[in-house]
Amino acid sequence: MSFFIPFVKKWQIYVLVPVIVLLTFTLYLDNHHNLQWYRTITNTYYDRLLSESPNSPAQYKGIILYASDTDIKKRNQLIAKIHHISAGNTLENLDAFGRWVPVAREAGFKTVMNCNGEKGRNVLWHPQENATDICKRVSQMVLAAKNMPNSDLSFYHIVGEYNGKLIIAFNKHWDHR
Repeated sequence: MSFFIPFVKKWQIYVLVPVIVLLTFTLYLDNHHNLQWYRTITNTYYDRLLSESPNSPAQYKGIILYASDTDIKKRNQLIAKIHHISAGNTLENLDAFGRWVPVAREAGFKTVMNCNGEKGRNVLWHPQENATDICKRVSQMVLAAKNMPNSDLSFYHIVGEYNGKLIIAFNKHWDHR
């Protein structure tokens, strides 16, 4: 629109300039809210991962997140609700394991895997390992951990270690205060 200003009549500029300003401000606000939402979600995952990990991420061969995309979506919605933020329509969502991977990599984990049952998707992220065997063992560990009393209110539930990899899941009892 600003390119048309030299070709419009003087009285039309008084209409066109406020439209340009309003459009620019609307796009700015939408972008600002999207970035705030994105930053809040990713920083929550990252900060909690670093603070709740029993050891430094460099001391592990990797990390295994025991969660489905549905679990990640629910956690994102909970974080957004707590912080009173929402994603705009123009931003891609973070509701999949593949969108959580950069958080773990940034935290310092060498490999990042996912199990959400007996068959995992770590083949996508680390093809040298057998996902089915790893996820069968991880599933057993998670089920055993769920049967134990849990008074932990942390963001992540630290399940344990398997083959030098930290195993975590989302803590359903997370106290966000």
